[in-house]
Amino acid sequence: MLGFGRPSSDKTSSTTSERRRKELRRNLPRPSPEIVDWLRRPELVATLLITFGCALAITVLITLSREASRAFTGQLAVDSRINPREYSIEDLTATTEARENAHRASPRFYVANGAYLSSVRAAIEGLPVATFEKLELSAIEPELVNRFDLTQTALKDLQRYGGPKTASESWREWSERFIGLLWSEEPIVSSQEYQVFATTRERRVLPPPSEPVAAAGASTPPVLVAEAKRVEIAHELPPGEGPVEDDFRRGIARLVREAGFPEPFVNVVAAAVISDPRPTISFDDARTSRAAADAAARVAPVMEKHPRGEVIVAEGDVLSADTLRRLEQSGDNAADLRTWRETFPWSAAVLDSGLRSQFSFCSTPCATSRASVEARSV
Repeated sequence: MLGFGRPSSDKTSSTTSERRRKELRRNLPRPSPEIVDWLRRPELVATLLITFGCALAITVLITLSREASRAFTGQLAVDSRINPREYSIEDLTATTEARENAHRASPRFYVANGAYLSSVRAAIEGLPVATFEKLELSAIEPELVNRFDLTQTALKDLQRYGGPKTASESWREWSERFIGLLWSEEPIVSSQEYQVFATTRERRVLPPPSEPVAAAGASTPPVLVAEAKRVEIAHELPPGEGPVEDDFRRGIARLVREAGFPEPFVNVVAAAVISDPRPTISFDDARTSRAAADAAARVAPVMEKHPRGEVIVAEGDVLSADTLRRLEQSGDNAADLRTWRETFPWSAAVLDSGLRSQFSFCSTPCATSRASVEARSV
């Protein structure tokens, strides 16, 4: 009986071990997939951050290398460059020069001095009325005699053109024509303005304003070129003190004759201006500035045409600012064809170190075997 007891004990022990192993299998947690354990490792997080930082840095470097100027004035070109396409671009220097020329060549505008011209016209047209039916100089006011240099002969001849209320039609026509000549043909200009007037290529005079002058700050009226008269000759206003120069007297007398007045009245009518000479035109700054701005704005941009295949720079040439500008216009912004690795040589080392750290981590095996878990549990 003792010889058959041992096999029974071994069988019971084997059954107990088997039962215990089954119980352990039920109680032990199922091992997680290897990828989950791999993602839980802190080394992976550090590697991912390094990789992301390297990628971001390289992206910024590449962007900067494309936008940065990789050629500079005075550099020698390592190879030649030609236009890959035909294009036209505005020549800013030529356009600016053309517009400045148009600005300088625009007319200088003047406006007739309506107040003074009206007073002169009233004096001339009123003279035959004031002297009508007066045959002696003693019957005329001394002020009137002195202003018009009246003589007995001129006073007698004036009776033919006078009337109780208005002068004759012929006299009024001559007066109107004379006033027109004073601002549209040979105006009187102040001494200061005469210097500018004489050195200006084109001068235009606008007729006396028919409406009251606009208040300060009002918009500038448009420049009516059709109404403006082109003036070639002007008379310089005599100085305020001293006798009037003979040239000025002869010039006014010539205008009186041109207006149609008979010879006996030439000196009489001319005296209306000579006795109180004033400028018959004045400079119009607002219209002149506007006309110059309009003339400059009408100038079309000067375009510079560059055909396809045009040589921009040859190998060995020294790059100038104009050459760099043309390279940029043609779309070739890299005169020396350097890559971002050559422009930023240390960027390759940064990228290489990041990639190496990532690959070294990925090559490390993950210890997630089921046997080690069971051994720790036992």
